[in-house]
Amino acid sequence: MNIQLSKPQHSIRQISLESQGASRKLKGVLIKLTVAETQILSEALKNSPAKGGFQNLILHCWYHLDEQTGELILSELLLERINRYALGYSNSHWRKTLRTIFRRTLGANLDRGLTLR
Repeated sequence: MNIQLSKPQHSIRQISLESQGASRKLKGVLIKLTVAETQILSEALKNSPAKGGFQNLILHCWYHLDEQTGELILSELLLERINRYALGYSNSHWRKTLRTIFRRTLGANLDRGLTLR
């Protein structure tokens, strides 16, 4: 797998992942969570025993998190899901949890200013 990182812009870096033998590129961002944000993500995982979409999103974020550095790779799909769960549904718990974790790095709309489809 080839990983290309662009110049850091605050705590976010654009990444491009390319698998050998795969013809498509996966684009996303690399963000760095604080210790507090990492703890909130961990608590959200512990407090979400169900297997629904929000719980699955939290689980995916946890799997992509490097606990030692706080770095988290968010693919375009994960960015879209974070934005949708935080803003597109009327569940205030989801909104509050996701905004608390990602607002500092992704901005108020949790989309980092990207055009999400």
